[in-house]
Amino acid sequence: FVDCLSRHDASIFKDAFEEVKAGKKFFSSTIQSNAVSILCRFGCREMPNPSNLTRFISQVATCYG
Repeated sequence: FVDCLSRHDASIFKDAFEEVKAGKKFFSSTIQSNAVSILCRFGCREMPNPSNLTRFISQVATCYG
């Protein structure tokens, strides 16, 4: 799914996954707002965070992949 996004949107998720790997409990405000914006385009209405981002991306990829 991430490979199908624009370079800019994919880089946002790359940064988000770096924060997931770092063990952060919350995303930085920039990543949070950008991830929400991207995921909303695909019908995701929940707030992403490091513990659920992979699940959201998997759900979106299943529906739109």
